[in-house]
Amino acid sequence: MKYVVTASEMKACDQGTIEQVGIPSMVLMERAALAVTEVLIRRYPDRNRVLIVAGKGNNGGDGLAIGRLLAKAGRQVTFFQLQGNYSEETRKQREILQHLGFSICDTWPDGEYDIIIDALLGIGITGEVREHARAVIQHMNQYRRQNTGGDRKTFGIIPVICAVDLPSGIDTDTGAVCGEAVKADLTVTFQYLKKAHLLYPGREYCGKVYLRDVGIENYGICAETAFTYEKEEAKNLLPQRKISGHKGTFGKVLLYAGSREMSGAALLCARAVLCSGAGMLKVLTEETNHTLLSTVLPEAMLATDPVKDLKWADVLVTGPGIGTSKEAKETLTILLRESKIPMVLDADALNLIAEDPELMELVKEKASKQPVILTPHPCEFLRLSGFTMTDYQQGRETVIRAFQEQSHCVLVSKDACTAVTDGAALYLNSTGNDGMATAGSGDVLTGIIGSLLAQGLPAFEAASKGVFLHGLAGDEAALKKGKRGMIASDLIENLWTYLE
Repeated sequence: MKYVVTASEMKACDQGTIEQVGIPSMVLMERAALAVTEVLIRRYPDRNRVLIVAGKGNNGGDGLAIGRLLAKAGRQVTFFQLQGNYSEETRKQREILQHLGFSICDTWPDGEYDIIIDALLGIGITGEVREHARAVIQHMNQYRRQNTGGDRKTFGIIPVICAVDLPSGIDTDTGAVCGEAVKADLTVTFQYLKKAHLLYPGREYCGKVYLRDVGIENYGICAETAFTYEKEEAKNLLPQRKISGHKGTFGKVLLYAGSREMSGAALLCARAVLCSGAGMLKVLTEETNHTLLSTVLPEAMLATDPVKDLKWADVLVTGPGIGTSKEAKETLTILLRESKIPMVLDADALNLIAEDPELMELVKEKASKQPVILTPHPCEFLRLSGFTMTDYQQGRETVIRAFQEQSHCVLVSKDACTAVTDGAALYLNSTGNDGMATAGSGDVLTGIIGSLLAQGLPAFEAASKGVFLHGLAGDEAALKKGKRGMIASDLIENLWTYLE
């Protein structure tokens, strides 16, 4: 597990390390510079011409130290820095460079560069980027755009931009572009990921993110600090299976899914339930889908009596492909009223609930007594919550936390970076890709979450781990088939890689 911090949390960790542990700020700065230098030398052994673009704060000091270390390693380094009131550490870094005979430009230096180091603003930005810094950011982006063709491209020397901690102009806590931002090829950050490394559009501006330990201690992490999972721990996240267990031991799921026009939703979700480890499954669906399910997925049973089957099940999963007809609403209402077991509500179940305040109140009542997981994409979330798209785009974390508090449900806010919250904890997903933006992908996710819930994981864990595994399966599928060619079934086929 990796923590994903805000700017204020990172500042608290820095200050605690300096003031409580006693490690000087200059030592931390030197460690950060060494970390960036190591990444650049390993990744780009043949790129010799480096431009350091430094700001006035400590991010600029990091940049100056990086340039000094790269010069010592034999690279040709040019220094450019904004003028103004420098932080104490940055002023010391300037003095060190001057003692060593380096000059620091205060106007944009003409020349050709293989690497540009963005050490202009880092994570400290608040509000819109100011005019002078904006012009420098534009210089960096324009330089890269102008030098990606012609002979340079022919010889493979396309200039790259490396951001120190975070691309300049990206809001640390939201990932928003503050008027203008550097489009980096890679970002080297320190100790903890920042929210903007995962949240869009910031994630796109970061390029490949390298996280390096520089010895900053945990003085700003609390129960509400966001986190993400690491690929290496995937198999350790799954519920333990008893060697002496039987099919009933591993969870019984009742799935209400599919309609005459949407038989595939039922099939995809059902397969995901069973392929994620649940022991038994009953599918409640339109009668016209029975032959398909019995033929293609004989491992699933067919449900016929919602009330009776609820008593049999450990978990209820409902919504994929049920439609919004009168009959679908009647069946959903029966299930919600009669259910005394954990529930996962998705897709059309959410649309029906959003249309009927009484159903929404029923969900809230159930969630106060038993685990309920909601899995809306942005439009479904807006229908359920009453927030506007502007509210969502400008303060996504704020609005999803607000709705969770109202509904008492575990909320899976599906997006390019899916977020899961139970009101206290916040999980931000680091897996997955745009190839998963394909019909049925959400049905597979719902099945995975329901399966993990049936196997005994607490609701927040089932939701967050389900999202993580779903994304890993998508990444595996993209490697094998490509993002354009993959379909939802491929996610199920690639789950086994992480479920052994």
